[in-house]
Amino acid sequence: MFGRFRPEVDVRFITDELGFESDAECVEFLEKRNAEIFEQSGGKLKIKTKEALEAFEMDKRRLFRVVDIKGQLG
Repeated sequence: MFGRFRPEVDVRFITDELGFESDAECVEFLEKRNAEIFEQSGGKLKIKTKEALEAFEMDKRRLFRVVDIKGQLG
């Protein structure tokens, strides 16, 4: 979703938007999803949204699987 508009996003933005207690907690969450985290000049941590998108899409599909009327996962 935001990979098309923002090739990089500050970890601080994600921390605030998702309600993590700290950047360290957010980084741990992102690393478990193989997000590429890097440090930009000035010490700001960022992720590359395009590279992280696939991992987040897989999580979303896993969380929002649909069971059809026959009991099959979709």
